[in-house]
Amino acid sequence: MPLFKKLDSFDASQITALSEIIELYFKNSDFKKHPLLSNPNHRATLKRGMGLVYKRENILFCIDVEAWEVNPKIVTEIGISIYDPRGQTFNLVPYIVQIHIIIKENQHLKNGRYVPEHSKNFNGGTTYIMGQQEAVDFTQDLIQYYFFQPKTNIRTCLVGHDLKGDISWFKNLGIKFPTQTNILDTQAIFSASHGSKGNSLKNALRASNLPYAFLHNAGNDSYYTLLLAMTLCDPHARKINRLDQVRVEADPLDASPFPSPHQVQYLSPGQSPGNSGGKRKNKLGPNVSEFVQIHTVQEMIDTLFLEE
Repeated sequence: MPLFKKLDSFDASQITALSEIIELYFKNSDFKKHPLLSNPNHRATLKRGMGLVYKRENILFCIDVEAWEVNPKIVTEIGISIYDPRGQTFNLVPYIVQIHIIIKENQHLKNGRYVPEHSKNFNGGTTYIMGQQEAVDFTQDLIQYYFFQPKTNIRTCLVGHDLKGDISWFKNLGIKFPTQTNILDTQAIFSASHGSKGNSLKNALRASNLPYAFLHNAGNDSYYTLLLAMTLCDPHARKINRLDQVRVEADPLDASPFPSPHQVQYLSPGQSPGNSGGKRKNKLGPNVSEFVQIHTVQEMIDTLFLEE
């Protein structure tokens, strides 16, 4: 694609310009009165995240795992979303590879009592049903390609929300990551400006004005986490969405500028205030996914990455 190659030939000057924008953002922002960003360590966390995302120097490889609520050691879904800036540096809307896998051996294990059951509600297209070993081998092949194979002028950054938990699940499945790689945890980035109280993916998406649907589907969660990373680490997006403004008067005992659950109550349609207690209802949303049975790793690779 000659046009994309021509555009990407400006990478060196572009990276310099983007770095300057990040510097101007911190230079022109008054964080002295901010209860969290006044802390230089919090600002450093945010600045590092911007460097990994905003300069387009990294492929963003985002992961999420769903497990069975009765036995969290059993993985039921794997979600992977990949943003590769090469060839789309100047896209207004980025192209993101979205992958949702249901583990065949565990597909009969459903959540719904404590965690929403949305395994059939993938918003990104096709859900692939794979045996656990095939899913592990395919995921490891992706990691091998994006993290281990040498590339020119670009690296890969591992992204997630509360990333340690997902990495632990992957390791329990036998999936290995490189010992040294760039890591971006959107929960840590969000907490840098909003505090650790109420720093769930749902709350972070709401605070960032990012629409979402059917969270607790691994494919959806990895996709929305990637969008969250792009928003939190974009100086312009932070200004437009007022992510650096204190939303409420900070309690001296709680320096979080994000409203606590006692200050804001989110209600589902038809729900009355004060009527949100009790056991979680097992609500199954409409099936929005197309389901495809995959038998081999090569079949999965051909389906996702080879043009017809």
